[in-house]
Amino acid sequence: MKPNATIFKRRSKYSVKNWKLTWKDILPISVSALAALFSGYTALVTQKYTTDTTVQKDYVQIAIQILREPRRDDDSEIRLWAKKMVDKNSPVPIPQEAADQLSVSKILIGWTDNHPILNRIMKRSSECPAVDISEMPVNQHSAVESLKKQCDKNSGDLTLLKTYLRMIKDGAK
Repeated sequence: MKPNATIFKRRSKYSVKNWKLTWKDILPISVSALAALFSGYTALVTQKYTTDTTVQKDYVQIAIQILREPRRDDDSEIRLWAKKMVDKNSPVPIPQEAADQLSVSKILIGWTDNHPILNRIMKRSSECPAVDISEMPVNQHSAVESLKKQCDKNSGDLTLLKTYLRMIKDGAK
């Protein structure tokens, strides 16, 4: 018996030559592809925005820290950079006068301005002895400066403690 030749010649309705795609066939595939592309693009834009915002926030924090430091003779360029960073990345720009007043040595909290005790504490002078480090070896300069800062801090703490104890004593009478 001879095999039927038509069985082998018959084409499947799914063969490539029988494909007649209509817009109804293409639409679900293209919508899925476009949705995937849109989702990826949205994630990319969101990530970039979040990263940029975080970097800007960090720059503003660094710049404000620099502006709060007491002024020195050699820090004019870093202060100028910090002012530019605040102007560029801060949602609210800081005027030059305000940036100049950010120095810790110049800040006086508003409610202490008229209070005699707090005003005296805020404007106190250091009780630590002055040390001329120019006569010392260079390798000891940083150690002496560190001790000077610690002495200033301790002096301030002692002044606050004395004032507090005096206020308690006077209040108890």
